[in-house]
Amino acid sequence: MRPHGSTKDRQPISSDEFLRLINITSRDKSLQRTSRRKMIRAFTLLRLTGCRVSEIINFSKGDLEHILQHSSYSLDNKNKTRKPRLLRFERQGMEMIKNLKCDDTENLLFYKNASSKAMSVAVFTRELNKQIKKVLGELYTSHSFRAGIITDTLNATGNIRIAQAIAGHKDFEMTLSYLKASNEDIYKALEKVIW
Repeated sequence: MRPHGSTKDRQPISSDEFLRLINITSRDKSLQRTSRRKMIRAFTLLRLTGCRVSEIINFSKGDLEHILQHSSYSLDNKNKTRKPRLLRFERQGMEMIKNLKCDDTENLLFYKNASSKAMSVAVFTRELNKQIKKVLGELYTSHSFRAGIITDTLNATGNIRIAQAIAGHKDFEMTLSYLKASNEDIYKALEKVIW
């Protein structure tokens, strides 16, 4: 068990890990069909938005339709942060959302089985983390998606303010705390320093 107050050495989930997670989860016969679909929806939304599980738990089919029409979604953060933030979706993300499978009887994307109520955040997070650890390993959790989008945004743009806006952080110090250098980056830096 980790000492109280310490942080876990969590790895970010970037596009390669995301694709591996989706491919393996979609073929995982140990999961029921509805569980697989819920997980794939969650993994896709977490990757595209950098949201927390608590922020996507109440998403509905209507929200997906709104995203497809407007390529954005206003997230009212009643659970973690006080300010609402605008989630933006680019063309490839819109295609991924269009391909998410929903049954006609479903309204909420993440519902309790045999119920029309939203799943518990703690229970759903535990299910997602179990699958993530099974596929990617111990250093990955559902929060790794958030670290992944922040890291990928900074690597692509070099602009901390863009990553801060995507994450919805109040200040950029919090955004910086999510940055995680890849093993490849560390080895390249060591080569430059040592040789």
